[in-house]
Amino acid sequence: SFFLLDYFMATCNPEKVIKDAVHGTIKLDRVLLKIIDTPQFQRLRYIKQMGGKYFVYPGASHNRFEHSIGVCYLAGEFVKTLAKNRDLGISEKDILCVQIAGLCHDLGHGPFSHVFDSMVAPLLDPDNPWKHEDASVLMFEYVINKKPYGTDQSIRNELYRAGLNEDDMLFIKELILGCPLGLQHSDTDPTKYNYKGRSKEKWFLYEIVSNKFTSIDVDKWDYFARDCHGLGLSYDFDWKRYISVCQVLYDSDLKRKTICPKEKEATSLYDMFHAREMLHRKALQHVTCVSIELMIADALVSACEVLKREIGLDIKLAMIVANDQVTDSQLEKAMSTYELFTDTILQTAILIESKKPESEVGNILNTIYGRHLYRLVGNVAEIPQIPQMSDWRCDAKKIKKTLIDYLAKHRFSHPDDYEVYVATFDYGMKNRDPLDLLRTYRKHEDPPKAHPLTPEETSRMLPRQFEEKRVRLYCKNLSKLEHMKRIFTIWSNENSLSSTSEPNTPSSTPIKEDTPSRDQLTSPETRRNLKFD
Repeated sequence: SFFLLDYFMATCNPEKVIKDAVHGTIKLDRVLLKIIDTPQFQRLRYIKQMGGKYFVYPGASHNRFEHSIGVCYLAGEFVKTLAKNRDLGISEKDILCVQIAGLCHDLGHGPFSHVFDSMVAPLLDPDNPWKHEDASVLMFEYVINKKPYGTDQSIRNELYRAGLNEDDMLFIKELILGCPLGLQHSDTDPTKYNYKGRSKEKWFLYEIVSNKFTSIDVDKWDYFARDCHGLGLSYDFDWKRYISVCQVLYDSDLKRKTICPKEKEATSLYDMFHAREMLHRKALQHVTCVSIELMIADALVSACEVLKREIGLDIKLAMIVANDQVTDSQLEKAMSTYELFTDTILQTAILIESKKPESEVGNILNTIYGRHLYRLVGNVAEIPQIPQMSDWRCDAKKIKKTLIDYLAKHRFSHPDDYEVYVATFDYGMKNRDPLDLLRTYRKHEDPPKAHPLTPEETSRMLPRQFEEKRVRLYCKNLSKLEHMKRIFTIWSNENSLSSTSEPNTPSSTPIKEDTPSRDQLTSPETRRNLKFD
């Protein structure tokens, strides 16, 4: 329409150019800037992308703010490249929706990113299936209902001016979730079309921001590159080359159109997934990083209790699952609370308790600063699955439960004395080959056709399995460390679970050998020394 053409003519010259540390020059148009300039998006400046890893790797100081802009940029580049094929019918509205979804996909992250998701939320509300994607969808709705500072128009009206409608808003939410709204916590069939934001002809657009089908998406491309940049690790996946060789083709097995790279890109994709696995081993689930994040989780739980008790902020009220049943009043109440929770709540809790003799949050932070960390007692790996045979040792969850039960018999209290953590290393699709569902095309086919990869087209050096889980036991009450080590060794030997080696603690961030016990940490003398001034 003339109105839509007028809008895009007005925004063809982006109003802002950003110099990004990872992607270089990024251009953003007017609508994207309107979202970025809201307090709810600016909140992401105060949420560490890598959570507690910053306490181990000083370069890992980047935040969700720059990651979200990076994902927006990559999403735009990808969909614009696909749009060059005019037969696909990708409209300017589609492009803008994909960019907005990339920009807003992490609006719902809580303090210290995945620390809140995986460690804190289950402690606050164990039966709640809530994840940060729920909050991202609700925060997006909350943002577009707001009027930016100094204006009389809501973001929703700005989106209307850009030619978007309510179907487009739903499309953006589905792109953020990577699945239909309301089905994010169910085992949906990835081959069955349940989306409402776009027709089945444009199913392939859901593979760009959050790809639940093959796990190849721009969110991962940015966080792989950005995290490796911050950690000082090498990463050489060439996303520009990858999108340049992608085509959207119809696959008769899937009965839909899907994004297909050239078949020889399979090797670079396996390299990308291997980089993901190594990133988790070296940093994201490193023994010391997890120890620190368990301590941060304890501090966050205490901080949430302080904020609820002292000023009436209850984050549990904000942890609601995103669906079409959420009312405007529920949305306003939940998100107005949730937007206040960032990494800074630890310092806020300390300030609130500054006149008290001691602050539990402050004491935990000081033990982290002083490198008096929870200690790894040992770890065991799942045993290989034997066909037609059931064995609890093949399941990390059952191993964890059995270990907790065994420790309880020996009078260890959970969670005061210890914590059990399951570390998972995989290629992004649990124990499946991530390229099983990928379709590729062959170089000399005319016209090109979508094919699953054959064994001849994949490397013969692939791993025997694509997932490894390790059950780690961390000691919190360090006065019981040696006794716990003996009990753990007896338990693992009795059950024929061999203890596996883990990467050593980085030499630049050692754990103090003279770590005090929990009893020592709570003594009057130690409390005075550790008091957060």
